[in-house]
Amino acid sequence: MIRTFILLLAGTLWLSLHVYGQEKPPEITKKASKEFKDFKWDASIDMYYIFYGYSTVLLRYAPKSKGAYRLSIGHHTAGVQEDYTFVDSAQKPLEDPAISASNRNYNVVAKVGYEFRKNAGQHQLFYGLDVNIAYDNLKQREPIYHPERRLSGGLYPFVGLKYRILDRLSISAETTIAFNYTNWRTYTEDGYLAHSNKHFGTHFNPLSALNVSYHF
Repeated sequence: MIRTFILLLAGTLWLSLHVYGQEKPPEITKKASKEFKDFKWDASIDMYYIFYGYSTVLLRYAPKSKGAYRLSIGHHTAGVQEDYTFVDSAQKPLEDPAISASNRNYNVVAKVGYEFRKNAGQHQLFYGLDVNIAYDNLKQREPIYHPERRLSGGLYPFVGLKYRILDRLSISAETTIAFNYTNWRTYTEDGYLAHSNKHFGTHFNPLSALNVSYHF
């Protein structure tokens, strides 16, 4: 009787261990990282240089998720100033101005380019190339007339990292290496060339932009 009981107990234990060993352990499912909706457009404001009194607006168009066209406008200024002095050297009033001065200026900096993208959840790595064009035209008479014109252009390879906060809001930072050429000229009152300067240079900017972007 005891022998039979021991055999039944051993058989039950063996059967239970055999069945348990055939059962697969539960699979641990990985929580997928949050995927954000892709928008074709986004507009950005550079917050880094805004503390210096000017900033850059960047507009991007992404027909595909792996790349986007870029257009940025920054450092745009334009104005007209006229200054008249209606006293002579002895500070006596005059009907006509003894000294007249005028200043007209126009300056614009624009970049066009393309960026490649690689998404990883809320993060995005992007890199590409911008082409820079800058034009500065200054005409001043104080009282000598000497206009200045400056035209510059360059190549700006960049790499950056973007973090998607919300579906329509993100922040990003960029690093740039610039290769720039500038042609600067001044002219006489008769329109003859007075001075010419040409310059080529390169520089590394570890933080060229700190953008806050709205996606739409």
